[in-house]
Amino acid sequence: MHEQLKNLQAYQIAFTFAALQKLGASFEPAMIDDVLDAYALRLHEAQPSDTALVLVTVARLKHVTSYKWLEDVLDSCQASMLQYDGPELVTLLWSLAQLHHQPGHEWLNIFCEASEGRLAALSGSQLAQLLYGFAQLKWEPPAAWMEGYLRQTQALLAAGDFTGRDAASLLSSLSTLQHTPSEQWLHACLQLLYFKMPELDPEGLASVAISLAKLSVVVGNGQWLESYVSLTLPRLSAMNVETQVNLLSGLAVFGADLPRAWVAAFQLMCVQQAEAGKMTAGQLEQVLVALSSRRVTPSSALCQLYFDKSLPELQHTSQSSIAATLLALQQAGVQPDAHWLEALVGVVRETIRSYSLVELNGVSKALGAFEAGGMKQRWLSDLVAYLKEFFLH
Repeated sequence: MHEQLKNLQAYQIAFTFAALQKLGASFEPAMIDDVLDAYALRLHEAQPSDTALVLVTVARLKHVTSYKWLEDVLDSCQASMLQYDGPELVTLLWSLAQLHHQPGHEWLNIFCEASEGRLAALSGSQLAQLLYGFAQLKWEPPAAWMEGYLRQTQALLAAGDFTGRDAASLLSSLSTLQHTPSEQWLHACLQLLYFKMPELDPEGLASVAISLAKLSVVVGNGQWLESYVSLTLPRLSAMNVETQVNLLSGLAVFGADLPRAWVAAFQLMCVQQAEAGKMTAGQLEQVLVALSSRRVTPSSALCQLYFDKSLPELQHTSQSSIAATLLALQQAGVQPDAHWLEALVGVVRETIRSYSLVELNGVSKALGAFEAGGMKQRWLSDLVAYLKEFFLH
């Protein structure tokens, strides 16, 4: 191909490049650049399908193009955007998302104008890829475009024309864009997921609760949530640590009734992860707060791991985190490790002026509860007495 590049037309370069990539051909970066340079010389004759094919191939190869080459191609796309059909537009945006290239507001607005009238012709998978592209580029389309998009996706969701994976992707993209859809849209999406959740992989399944929580959508206890929680149990060990922690936090936001077996498995897994050095103090704190919000008492092993891991970091822990952790321990009826609490009291004393009244009130109540629970230490009693006097005056 290299020897023939100068003799090939745009469509021939695009087709051959894509075909070789699909066949698993090995490309050196310099060879890819030669192909792209040859294509740039043929941009004037290229059809939308050619450019879409070249960009998606570059994205699949994860090749870092020159900024000038990509901008020249995007300028060409912008000039002929209305000639692109729906799938070609989806391919364009998906490729840019994979290449982490933000084309700018003007380009994206023109893209929205071109794609708005083509939404009805797209499949569920293509619609999911489209929103994924915007989410990865951290750019929310205009309100009118989003209205039409959500109307179209709602109709397909209600008809069952999305896979579980694509429905989960929709929720994830909406949460990234911080765009909460209507109750009717959510109802259609959750109804579809109720039947298609079993086909999701562990990360995809967890993303549903995480995305809903980010959108401040609360799913009450009932058949849907019960089914969801039961499906997550055998998949917990296949999730990465961050996903596991965020899943628990999402379920806590819903006020989910977590079965005893689920909680036991989750805590054991956290202990094993923490002992292996795979969990941070911040993640352990997040777990303690989430469990306590569900009136679940964390295991002594989990608590001790948190005390040990967070002790060296207390000096740099935010006031809100300290207040939240103390409140969680109090709610769960856990008496802290004395060495850890003494160090924390010292940190509170040093930074007491940085606390808000709400945070300080929470700290005061928790410390008072620890003292009443049997923690009789002078350093604790002095701070509790000081805080009581502070709030009296």
